[in-house]
Amino acid sequence: LKTTGRHRLLVNLPWRAAAALGSLLGALPGAPITADQVELLRTDNVVSEEARREGRTFEALGIKPRAVEGIVPTYLYRYRKAGQFTASEEADT
Repeated sequence: LKTTGRHRLLVNLPWRAAAALGSLLGALPGAPITADQVELLRTDNVVSEEARREGRTFEALGIKPRAVEGIVPTYLYRYRKAGQFTASEEADT
């Protein structure tokens, strides 16, 4: 939202309400969220110590992770109100 200069309401949703929405909406084509996605969101997706010991990490695969803040502006700029011609300072507010 910061990169595109847009404003959206973000609302905390209890797990039960999210699961109910996922169940109801999941049956629709193009659903914004499904029950399976809600279930996946309940657990953190972090690398375990066991995986680190076994070498199942990005680094072991030769991949150097980068922060999302460094990547997102390179392709989301086109979604600013005036596209690529929006001043970056204006989009950052």
